[in-house]
Amino acid sequence: MENNTQPRIGIILPSRGLIFAETEEYIEKIRNNYPNIKVYRSHNLTLPTCFNTLVEEALADPKKVDYIWHLEEDVVGIDNLLDKFFEAMKEYDIAALDYGFNSGSNTIVRSAINNEILFCGTGCTFIKREVFEKLPKPWFKSDKGFNISTLSWWDTNPHNVYGMHDIYFFSLAKKYGFKITQIEGEARHLQLLALGQKEINNGVHSIGEKGRIERKLTLALKEIPI
Repeated sequence: MENNTQPRIGIILPSRGLIFAETEEYIEKIRNNYPNIKVYRSHNLTLPTCFNTLVEEALADPKKVDYIWHLEEDVVGIDNLLDKFFEAMKEYDIAALDYGFNSGSNTIVRSAINNEILFCGTGCTFIKREVFEKLPKPWFKSDKGFNISTLSWWDTNPHNVYGMHDIYFFSLAKKYGFKITQIEGEARHLQLLALGQKEINNGVHSIGEKGRIERKLTLALKEIPI
């Protein structure tokens, strides 16, 4: 039963066809303690369409959501994360939990000049509804990429567009004056190492992690021009 005194949360699960069981288990655990959550799922949509489409769906829901929580299909958050998000929302508009990549780097990138957050990964971010209502569409774009070596944008190949939607979105949010913060802790970033095969491993998929954060990337910018 829903509690009408609690804010409503729309979890955006932008799957392109595969969702890890541990991620679903994490979501269900949270929903057991906080029933005012609805999960919006996509199937076989590319980046960044899967993000834009689900946010549109959540904002149009007759049961109005107050917060959008991006939780990607291969990310598992920390305990009590929702409480930490709500606390952050008292002062900030966007809060993100960091996680590692294969290279051991972080996804929340700060300025080496003033230590402010430049952009975050979209794997585990909590965003006030009004952010999307005030930003121009599309919120997520991959037609341009940002080169962290030259600190400049370039036109991406339209036939091989992948990623960069996160850098665009957070740079846009900062341009419009929205405040971003980081939640203490680190999410687990899962990866499929091998598919289960008949008569080889009894059909059990091999699931690992993309590595914990070993180094923190910073850029010599106060903001990313957009």
